[in-house]
Amino acid sequence: MSVSTPQTLLLVLFKSTETPINPIVQSVLSSFGKINIYESIVPNSNQGWTHACICLIDDEQTLRNIDSSSIIESIKKDGHVENVLLAPLLFSIECVKDRSNDPNNDIMFLIGFSLPKERKEDFPQDWFKATPYMSGCEGFKRGTVYEVVAENPVFPFFNIATWATLDSWKQAIGTEESKRVHAHQDYVGRTPFICKQMNFTST
Repeated sequence: MSVSTPQTLLLVLFKSTETPINPIVQSVLSSFGKINIYESIVPNSNQGWTHACICLIDDEQTLRNIDSSSIIESIKKDGHVENVLLAPLLFSIECVKDRSNDPNNDIMFLIGFSLPKERKEDFPQDWFKATPYMSGCEGFKRGTVYEVVAENPVFPFFNIATWATLDSWKQAIGTEESKRVHAHQDYVGRTPFICKQMNFTST
């Protein structure tokens, strides 16, 4: 990802039975612009995703015009991809501590929030309640919240958080202080999808 925060992204989570990712899948996703592909680094049997792809989209109108059904059909066509979750993302809020390290070594956490629509206005305030603690922890780099611009999404919001190491994240969330500041976040739909960027990056 670039240093400047992208305002519009297309997030695609999926299970692939092939490694490296099938060229057809890469081609379909690359047609939307520059993409980064991430691979799960921890067992994630509850979610069934093995990979994530983040596509940089040019503008909000292009993002809103994306035909999700067509994309899902295209990348599942060869039979090597299943359990696809596609989310067009529009920038909402961000907390940044450190961008100085090599982003290719970041550990990324994709956290979907199953927040009811009637609580939408609560989300930024609730998120920031936990942010001061997390951003003060060793290894935290940044956290960015995106709103999903689709009708009836599985997760209306995604937090894309990056840490320097997996151990630093585990240490941060294992403290009593972490449990206290996160106690209000009862709308987290699933545990984070934890991944690391693969060598493949489109141009």
